[in-house]
Amino acid sequence: MDGALPCQEIREGQTVLYKRCGGEFVEALVTSVSETHGSASVEYTVVKEDGLGGRRYQQRKGLVKLAELIQEQLPKQGRQQQPGHELPYASRCLMLDQLERLHRVFVESGWLQQKCDEKNRQEPDAEHPAAPNLYALDKWVVSPLTDPDRYEEVHERIRLSLMLRHPLRKCSYAELLNPHGLLVDYFVSHYWGHPFKRTIASLKSFALEAHADTHLADISRTTFWICLFALNQHRKAEEVGD
Repeated sequence: MDGALPCQEIREGQTVLYKRCGGEFVEALVTSVSETHGSASVEYTVVKEDGLGGRRYQQRKGLVKLAELIQEQLPKQGRQQQPGHELPYASRCLMLDQLERLHRVFVESGWLQQKCDEKNRQEPDAEHPAAPNLYALDKWVVSPLTDPDRYEEVHERIRLSLMLRHPLRKCSYAELLNPHGLLVDYFVSHYWGHPFKRTIASLKSFALEAHADTHLADISRTTFWICLFALNQHRKAEEVGD
């Protein structure tokens, strides 16, 4: 196959093109490689129409032969790229499962608490001690991951677990994760100093209750508009306005 990568060039964390059963190419992230079996596990996103004029994004996994993977640059047709233009504010939301993954990687793991503890040791007299809330997520997660020049400040293993691509420009976290936008289910008004673990618990509880009387079995696709992730934190004054 033209553009196929030699087995030794496939590595964990690499972005490749994966041909699905239906014949279409999707951009996929290599999550593991088995040179012994000549295969790799990949994760990718597919677009589904919701019947209301909007689109839903579903994360999928696959096991594929190394010889079938194609370099990210070839072919260019059908690739899902981060748009060079900004998304409308109303399309910048995250799915509940994306928020929960963010919580698992940075909060449940203790990673964010460690960052806060280090800062508090360095600045013991700070008026507002660092805590694992949205302020901390902005400082050590959102702002660096959405800046092409700071992206690699976050370890590659963490970026891999979040299924993140390298940003093409300074953007919002929602644009980086869902580059074509999503249909918003709920707008969230909140306090940035609230512990993020409580925010996640509240959103999950709300989603369960909101869909208790419906036939929606998977609440993980419920979408929320949250300012930290929806607004471009590199130009927030301009986006928020007067």
